[in-house]
Amino acid sequence: MNYYIDINGKTMGPLTLNQVKALYESGKVEDSFLYATEGSKDWMPISFLVPMFDVKENSTSPVPRSEEHTSELQSH
Repeated sequence: MNYYIDINGKTMGPLTLNQVKALYESGKVEDSFLYATEGSKDWMPISFLVPMFDVKENSTSPVPRSEEHTSELQSH
């Protein structure tokens, strides 16, 4: 998904979530700045995106139940 940021009346983008995060962490983008996703006409504060910064990067897929069970059987 691509993001666009309004910085002092100028639109910056398209940007990835990681790029938005980097701009936010560097202080170039503040909570009150507005963003929109590609194809959207709705602009929202960057602060709505902040919780997604860590979720996207640190998310892990759970081990499927069948593989987990197989591993237990093989270790016994």
